[in-house]
Amino acid sequence: MTTATTADTAARPTAAANWRALGTSVRLVTTDPALLDSCNLLLARHLDIDWTSCRAHGLCAELLSEHVTLDEWGYPLVDARPVPARTLKRARRAAADCPVLALKIAAA
Repeated sequence: MTTATTADTAARPTAAANWRALGTSVRLVTTDPALLDSCNLLLARHLDIDWTSCRAHGLCAELLSEHVTLDEWGYPLVDARPVPARTLKRARRAAADCPVLALKIAAA
């Protein structure tokens, strides 16, 4: 069994990320950046529309213009990209502010 010394560990490049999930904060520091990509996919969130509830108010597009556009009748068109962590707070607000609660944030 090989034990890494402090000098060995310090020489390796590291990558780190912070997440908030299920009411807790997590910080991952790793020497393998691919691991961060896997964790990002695992924790990713995307926007979902309940089409039976949506009444085309358009508030979601106003609050999240980088993720939601409106079609010619005013109904939302959401992109398939995951919602980045920096945008998640605004996405939650948009979902909560939807007059008919048709906008949802779901696990990818």
